[in-house]
Amino acid sequence: MARTSSSSPVTDLERAVLECRQRDYNLEGIPMFLVLEDYSPDQASDGAVAGGRLGRLVQNYLDHLAAGRGQASLLDAATALEVLAAYHFDPEGGEDPVTSVAAFGGLTAGPLVRTINFHNTPPALSADIERQLRAAGKRFRSVGEDDLDGLLSGGAWHWPKPPLIPVFYEGYRNNYEVALPLLERLGLRAWFFIPTAFIDTPVQEQHAFARAHHIGLTDDDQPGRRCAMTWDELRDVAARGHVIACHTATHCAISDVSTPEDIQRELVRPRQRLEQELGREVKSLAWLSGAPYGENDRVDLAVHEAGYRLIFSNTKIQRV
Repeated sequence: MARTSSSSPVTDLERAVLECRQRDYNLEGIPMFLVLEDYSPDQASDGAVAGGRLGRLVQNYLDHLAAGRGQASLLDAATALEVLAAYHFDPEGGEDPVTSVAAFGGLTAGPLVRTINFHNTPPALSADIERQLRAAGKRFRSVGEDDLDGLLSGGAWHWPKPPLIPVFYEGYRNNYEVALPLLERLGLRAWFFIPTAFIDTPVQEQHAFARAHHIGLTDDDQPGRRCAMTWDELRDVAARGHVIACHTATHCAISDVSTPEDIQRELVRPRQRLEQELGREVKSLAWLSGAPYGENDRVDLAVHEAGYRLIFSNTKIQRV
């Protein structure tokens, strides 16, 4: 299916969803829209129809996905946002970069921000990655922590290009050797989400660790060879102005955290480890499978007490 024009809704939504699902999330840069949410327990969406072009489109997709079931699910919301990004990522002329507001399905509400999610960036794909990042740099301005904090506070965006958050997950060696030089050459600031135990695992064991912890590998990643960044490389990434964030210790999902020991291992110690090695505050967290804040009171409390202030999920970026 060819991408539609920016304003025209996808007419064959089932086929569009299937095409999205057939992408290689480990090897492709996946465009996504996320909702910015300044979270508080008493905030709730009033179910109002979304405003703006993008809001109307995502509401249309959510309505179709939830048709016949009465109530949309969080998976429906993520799917609607994914289709929105796959078919309507480019800004339209004259469109305000941050005023498109989503409030759909009673699930989420707030301004939309674009992200591109990368995982593995092997040398064989460097030309494709460069083309995608170069095109993104022409159309968007990348977002740092201060920029994102301002957007979450409702502050004005002072640049003509809409905001974009390039994200690199897992802390792969090839993120440093392939992606970082491209980002530097193109003047883009990225966010690197790091599972600290992967970095700490001895080189001889990294391949097995990745296989055991849902960290995708490529043919370049062979047993006995280094798959992850080193701490020196990660310090260099941070020194160049990119954002370092936590992806738990072992690349775990929120459902894997059930005991005080789990909380210490996956939330408290990895943040401390990153801050110790980098010499700077680490504010952001993402779970494997992208669970949002607000679904598990006990873990939410642990997240807050561990010092995290930003949560990246499948549908939102939340300030907590």
